[in-house]
Order: sequence, then C-alpha cells, then structure tokens
Amino acid sequence: MERYEIRVKYDEINRLAEQKRYEEAMQIANTVDWDRAKNVNMLCVAGEVFERCGYFEDSKAIYLRAYQFQPKSRIIVYRLAELSIKLGDYEDSIHYYKSYEEIAPQDANLYVLRYKIYQARGAANEILIRILQELKDVDYHERWAYELAKLYAESGLIDMCVAECDEINLWFGNGKYVCKALQLKKRYQALTREQQKKLDDFTAARQPNRAAETIADGERARRLWKEKTDEFVSLRDELEGQEESRGSDASVQSEQHRQERPRTDKQEHMERARKEALEEAQKARAAQLLQEAAEEARREANRQE
Repeated sequence: MERYEIRVKYDEINRLAEQKRYEEAMQIANTVDWDRAKNVNMLCVAGEVFERCGYFEDSKAIYLRAYQFQPKSRIIVYRLAELSIKLGDYEDSIHYYKSYEEIAPQDANLYVLRYKIYQARGAANEILIRILQELKDVDYHERWAYELAKLYAESGLIDMCVAECDEINLWFGNGKYVCKALQLKKRYQALTREQQKKLDDFTAARQPNRAAETIADGERARRLWKEKTDEFVSLRDELEGQEESRGSDASVQSEQHRQERPRTDKQEHMERARKEALEEAQKARAAQLLQEAAEEARREANRQE
C-alpha cells in the first residue's frame, strides 16, 4: 500500500514538474520519505524539484540517495557537482567533477563544470575566458557563448565582445540568448536594422511572460520570508522558556557575568535566523514592488490594445 501511495504522489510530482509548477510539486514531495525510496527516476525528479525551489541541501541529499543506486549515472553525478558548487562545497564539487570525467571524458559538460567551479572560486576573467574558448571549440552553445561575450566586455575586449555577439546572432538566429547578445552589443555598437527589429520583436513577445515570472518570484520571496520568520520566532520562544525555567538561579548572576557568558549554539542559530528573516523581508518587499510594477505594465499594455 505504501509503495502504491508513493507511486501516486510521484506521478503527481512529475506532472507538476513537467508544467514547471515546482512549488506545488515540492509541497507533495515534502510528504514523502525519500530515504526509503529506491526508484532512481523518482529520486531524480524529486531532487530537481527541490533544487528548482532553492532547497539545495535537500536536493543534494536526494541525489546522493540516487547515487547509491547508480554511481555511474552522468545526470546524477553532474547534478551532485552543480549542487556542491551552489552550496560552496568545493572539495565535493571537484570530487564529482573527476567522477564525471571518468564516466564521460569527451563530454562538453566537463568544460561547463570546470567553468562553474573556477567562477565560484573567484578565478580571474582570463582563466574563465580560456575555459569557454575551449568549450566553444568543442560545442558552440548560445548560453556559454553569451557568457564568453560578457567576459570579453568585462575585460575591456570590446571588439571581441561585439564579434562574439554577431556570431551568436548568426549561428543561433533567435531566442533568449541571441537577444541578450544583441542587447550587449548595443551598449558598444549600433545594431543593424535587422538586429534591432529582432530585438524589438523579442522584447514585445516576452512582456507577458516577464510579468508572470515576476509574480512567481514575489510569491517565492514571501514564502521564504515567512519560513525564516517562523524559525526565528520558534527559536526565540524556546530560549525565553529556558531562561524562565532557570528561575532564581539566573537572577543571582551579576550583569557582568551574564554579558561575559559565551553564546550557545542555539543563540547563534537564533541570531542567524533573525538576520535571514530580515534579509528575506527586504527581498519580499522588493519582489512586491516589482510585482506591482509588472502588473501595472500589463494593465497599461491591455489599455493600449
């Protein structure tokens, strides 16, 4: 019966994930004990859902569970490398990079992982440029070509930046990164008439989607703010309860002694939770303002129609 229930939940999680409704999928995923799951496909879908929602530690734990069953899977090892980078665990990221290299020594994604590791560790632009140039020789991909163009611009190599943007436009024709490349080129050199029209058409077509993405970002920011605030309040109440339970023992301590007493791990945790709650509150407010601006832009577009 339990396996049947997990299968039903997985089917729903998978359906929502395919529709990019990751927040809803995660709500269902939170009701499953993934430590008992053995189906690798289920684990990978759940890992992706948690990653998409920003829960990198949870995602990594689920992918590690999948890794136990398929340690030679390209997808699983690649995801573990990426998640380790996002979590700042560079030793793990290098470990999984080397594992990926053993599994797929000719795969272009090796350059991508190498780039992400060096970038996360603050490598100089010249090193990052060299990696992406090597990737370009193996597999010319619009996302990383655009990243290369940006690095050229940041390094003052404007002619190379413009040439790369033109090449992206020529090779890929249209799409998000083509238009990003045209926007980048426009900072340094006038676009051709054809390029400007392509950029204008893309911007007009993306307007409704941008509003929807902004609203989704606002909802996510408010949810995280509430979670961090709840965590802080819970820790504060627990610590206050512990102080009250000490009774008269605490009252006989001098003020100086109380100030000198080292802070406990729980107090440190509470302080971190307080700071995180404040940060998320600021993000939620910024997201709300962006959402209001997006809704106003959408209403204005509707009025013009």
